[in-house]
Amino acid sequence: MQALLSAADDLAWRQTYTEGDGFERAYLDRYGWFDLCGPKVGPFVSQGFRLMGGYWGQGLVYPDHAHPPEEHYIVIAGGARFRLGDDPWKTLGPGEIFHTPPGAVHSADMSDGPLVALSIWQADDLRVRIDLPGSGHEVVRE
Repeated sequence: MQALLSAADDLAWRQTYTEGDGFERAYLDRYGWFDLCGPKVGPFVSQGFRLMGGYWGQGLVYPDHAHPPEEHYIVIAGGARFRLGDDPWKTLGPGEIFHTPPGAVHSADMSDGPLVALSIWQADDLRVRIDLPGSGHEVVRE
């Protein structure tokens, strides 16, 4: 965790969403991610595999969303409640992993505290293409 904090200013922080996607400024001010390994951005290049680091501040709820790649969230610090589809919420802390099958709707709730996590995507197409069910939005970022 200390290494991440030390490198924070040198990482290419990004955001998938905008206010136009229905996300409030208060949400956007407390969330971001960066690529460690991926098809185009990050210190390492890989096809078929993307490794991202992310931060979500206390009180945020990452709403239902889905994407083609399979995903594993690995909690590094803090924690969150995760949900897959309509399954019950599952509380995870440091070292625990949440798996999302390809295309599955999932969400995360950081009401109790902030979350630092690694996210691993595996797929042939690793573009950031997120469907926000019920909102009418599909978000695509290269």
